[in-house]
Amino acid sequence: SWWSEITQARARIDALSAILGGFPSLEPLRASETPARDLLGDSAVADVVISKLSSPGAGKGDDELCQWMYETYHSGDPELQSVVVRFVPAICNAYLPRAASKPGQSLSGFEAVLLALYSSEHKIRQGKGILVTIPNLSQPSLYHTPRVPSSSATEIKAGYYSPSLQPQEAVKTTKRAAIVGVALDLFHRKIAAMPDRSKLELCCAIREWAMRGCSWAERVDEVAKLALLQAIAPGPDVTLTGHVTTVGPSSSTSIFVSRQSFDDDEDEDGDHKERTLRIPLPWELFQPILKILGHCLLGPSSSPETRDSAGAAARALYARATHEIIPEAILPTRGLLRLDEAARAASLAAATAVASA
Repeated sequence: SWWSEITQARARIDALSAILGGFPSLEPLRASETPARDLLGDSAVADVVISKLSSPGAGKGDDELCQWMYETYHSGDPELQSVVVRFVPAICNAYLPRAASKPGQSLSGFEAVLLALYSSEHKIRQGKGILVTIPNLSQPSLYHTPRVPSSSATEIKAGYYSPSLQPQEAVKTTKRAAIVGVALDLFHRKIAAMPDRSKLELCCAIREWAMRGCSWAERVDEVAKLALLQAIAPGPDVTLTGHVTTVGPSSSTSIFVSRQSFDDDEDEDGDHKERTLRIPLPWELFQPILKILGHCLLGPSSSPETRDSAGAAARALYARATHEIIPEAILPTRGLLRLDEAARAASLAAATAVASA
């Protein structure tokens, strides 16, 4: 009932206050008729929670905050569950770098929360993947006039929007990306209800994940410019930090020139240590990340700061995908760059029109 939901939310707020040592908005939250919803957007509480999650000792098996999140998500209240999902960016940003750099470190607190999200999604979907129908472009559409009758049945193709899920009892190294990917996908599904700040946090984290351990991190924006020149204005020679390439039809390998220059730099620096610290970004992570960035770039509720951060993250991901030659990631990340560029051009044109009116 309505009252039991309020009572449960207030109990979870009291438990959180005991863990955090209190916070200024405790009494207003307890007095609210929508305490869980107000907790979701409380920036003061978010500051304390994120600070605690990012501390060096966070994420262990006895972490009280992780235990609170685990129990809160299992409460079954959708609004309380949204509060936990709101902190997925902070959890992933604390968990992934540590898991990559210190494989033996105990992070069972973070993993318990991630497994709670994964198990819930597995139960809802019964382990099945989410399929989407892909149109056959060789067939005439409804808008072709006159319609040409097809002599054969139209072949229906389907693709996995989200892969099938296997039950997991622990976060194994081989399953880490899939489990974290499900948590990020859940964040994307609830992104319309998430505070803009949480989207900004995730965009900043994604950029850091893409560049971590890479000696070419400082040249990410130059690589993005090269990509846009290749995709939009082919032909001219482009100089990139001492390397010259022809961008256009005559240069079939131009998308990999920046990767070659990165490899040269890493070989010169003997950067073996940085390579070991790099955060793996397989397709299980890339896919939900791309969906989140697409929303942040094009969503009407995104602030200008969030859009800028999403564009910066897309540039870093494109550099990473090009460097590691991930074909399925190169095209969508370049698409995000072009969307970002088009949106910026439209905004500039609108501002110019208003100024000249």
